Parts: sequence; structure tokens; C-alpha cells
Amino acid sequence: MLNPLVSFIIPYYNSGTTIQETIDSIFNQSYSNFDVWLINDGSTDQYSIDKLKDFEGNEKIHLLNQENAGPSSA
Repeated sequence: MLNPLVSFIIPYYNSGTTIQETIDSIFNQSYSNFDVWLINDGSTDQYSIDKLKDFEGNEKIHLLNQENAGPSSA
């Protein structure tokens, strides 16, 4: 397999102010066969919850929501 899929798994809890920088960093790399999994660990900050909506519809970004259980669970 010359171009394997690389998955970025990002635990997300009230990270609305920094997530765009993280996503931009991933998308600005030269390797193109990747996807991103954002695991929302029960965010309570409305800005952070709304920020996730910016990524809906992007086929490379998958959003999962769960009750808050801590970063190791996410």
C-alpha cells in the first residue's frame, strides 16, 4: 500500500478557540490521504459546540458526540 489512510483522532472538550488552528495544520500538510475524527467529549461551552458545526459537510472530518467521560475515553 503506497498511500495508506492516516486518521487523526482529536478528543474535543470546550476547544472552540483552538480547534480551527488544529484543523488548518492538518489540512495544510502535503500528505492528502487522511481523515479527521473529532470526538466531542460532552462540551458545555456554547461557542465550542457551535464551532463543531463549521466542520459539518466536510467529507474528511467525522464528528462523534459522547457524554463527558474524560480524554482517555474520547
